[in-house]
Amino acid sequence: MKKTKFKILFLVIPYYGHVNATLALVDELVNRQNVNVIYYGINLHKEMIEKTKAEFREFPYYPLKYLSHK
Repeated sequence: MKKTKFKILFLVIPYYGHVNATLALVDELVNRQNVNVIYYGINLHKEMIEKTKAEFREFPYYPLKYLSHK
């Protein structure tokens, strides 16, 4: 019997705390045989997303000025 392959898309507000909170779940899902995880983010978070082995895709447009903490 063939297993169903699931695709899961993560699209999170690109603030460190929001992204970091999802990484353990993403890591768990990636390690399952029947799950493909695609994670949309910004290049600032690319390295930590790719450590989970999820497929990183950059937001088509996200102005970094909104990430200012001022």
